[in-house]
Amino acid sequence: TMQEVKGFGGIGTSLTWFRDPKLWTPREGTTEGTKGDWVVEGNGELVLRPPSKKDFWRKTYYEPLLCKDDGACLFAEVPENEAATLETEFTLTPKRQFDQAGLCVRIDCEHWIKAGIEVVDGSPRLSCVVTNGFSDW
Repeated sequence: TMQEVKGFGGIGTSLTWFRDPKLWTPREGTTEGTKGDWVVEGNGELVLRPPSKKDFWRKTYYEPLLCKDDGACLFAEVPENEAATLETEFTLTPKRQFDQAGLCVRIDCEHWIKAGIEVVDGSPRLSCVVTNGFSDW
């Protein structure tokens, strides 16, 4: 489900949610996906409070194979014949292992790149995952 975000940092209406945190609901028998939220503050800052266990990942490192395509991503579509420069500034307030924030360039669920800061074993680390069918790290 996609919801347009208005008035965010002067970008206007060009951003849309992929997996809007406000729309996450629990699946029967689990608590995964509850209490997600986001708000655009008066100063134009986006504050995101995602629920746990949401991510983008494909098939690598885990047995059984793990395929996750349920993380929140605020995106703008860019035509494939257009050049784009990405820049962001964020503050990450981690609460749990693997909490992360950054940028994502996505073609589809099997082809994407995410880069940013991720907390691993209590320490913030630069992270970059490239997925072309399988995620690397």
